[in-house]
Amino acid sequence: MAFALGFALAPPATRAAPPPGYYLVWADEFDGPELDLTKWSHRNLGLRGDAIVTADAVSLTNGHLVITTYTSNGLHFNGMVGTQGKFSARYGYFEAAIDFDSQPGMWSAFWLQSPTINNPRYFGNPGRGGVEMDICEHRAVNREGSNVAGQVQVNFHWNGYGPEHQELGGTLIGQGLDQGFHTYGFLWTKTNCSVAINGEWLWQTNHPISHRSQFIILSSEIRGQETRHWAGWPPPGGYGCRETSLARMRVDHVRYYAPKKVSFWRGGTTARWTVPANWAGGRVPASGDELVLSSLGGSHARLELAGPVRLDRLSLWDTPRNYTLTGPHTLELGAGGLDLAARGDLRLETPVRLAAPQTWEIPAGRTVTVAGALDQARHLTLTGGGTLALRGAAPEADRIQVADGRLDLARHNAAARPGAARPAASLLPQPVVKLTTIPD
Repeated sequence: MAFALGFALAPPATRAAPPPGYYLVWADEFDGPELDLTKWSHRNLGLRGDAIVTADAVSLTNGHLVITTYTSNGLHFNGMVGTQGKFSARYGYFEAAIDFDSQPGMWSAFWLQSPTINNPRYFGNPGRGGVEMDICEHRAVNREGSNVAGQVQVNFHWNGYGPEHQELGGTLIGQGLDQGFHTYGFLWTKTNCSVAINGEWLWQTNHPISHRSQFIILSSEIRGQETRHWAGWPPPGGYGCRETSLARMRVDHVRYYAPKKVSFWRGGTTARWTVPANWAGGRVPASGDELVLSSLGGSHARLELAGPVRLDRLSLWDTPRNYTLTGPHTLELGAGGLDLAARGDLRLETPVRLAAPQTWEIPAGRTVTVAGALDQARHLTLTGGGTLALRGAAPEADRIQVADGRLDLARHNAAARPGAARPAASLLPQPVVKLTTIPD
């Protein structure tokens, strides 16, 4: 249940003010001549509700991203951009400075979305399926036609958008938000989500909490009957042409700050682990940190361990790229295990040691290949519906618990048992199990 908080973070509206313990990983200040397509993509182009989503509604002017809702030849147009496939994150502090100029019949928003929110496998488990987290949705009027332009609304949605859909929110927060820029901050942790406006924390919930990586969206929408029941009716004469419309969403910046125990691989210099320029913020992982491989990975998809490495968790997020960890040194994983919330595969050519009982989350259609030795596999639980392929020396298969997915033992333990028969393929499928808990 949401409730108000009474403490403040501080600085002026458009200055970033992350909480202590976070550092800048990703940002767009919108200083260029046009939208940076290495960071954003246009989303849902074409008819959506009562408007046509078009790239023409999105522009950069005077250091601001501008999304304009307009009318031409009796048709309404608007825009939507997102970072899917180009940047995503799990936990941290997200911030945008926005000037909302909404008109009846439309609304604008800054939000985070999960690529698996519609996957029935995760219905009933928003931690793994993800949650649509609407940090701020702005309208001019509500369904009764009352003026609500000075406030925004926070809404969470999960279990897809069909009969099992659930939502939380509905409370209007803030004041004077229809005048000028205001800073909207969102702090997402393992246990809570909180929203701040201009540094003042105004909304918080401890359920539902997503535990998977999600991407950023900026949008303006007109959604037909759905909108009319929430944001009123469009003006009879429309919104005016693109050059004169007053229905605009201006964004000064969007920034993401990660917890300092999480390191993002950039790989822009070499494949060497110890080079600070290869890591966001120069943060080479320390012992017990989480390593994130993502679309920020630059030109190097192979990481060469320079020595033994101890991580709490290894994550691969929202990228089609296949990553490889290589070198003779041992990769040791703690209780955080492995999270492969991505469209690519992972290959571990290093020896792997499991320092604690842990879960490896591998989604259906994805494969993690362990080419080297796997030590202490009795501590390992496999889930997510994907495949773990063992290609090096490892304990017997019955020392790995397969909760959801399959274990590929082709050529498994060939080095350790040179005289043993080698099956062409040994796949051990298990029934699907819907998980209800997420390991920290």
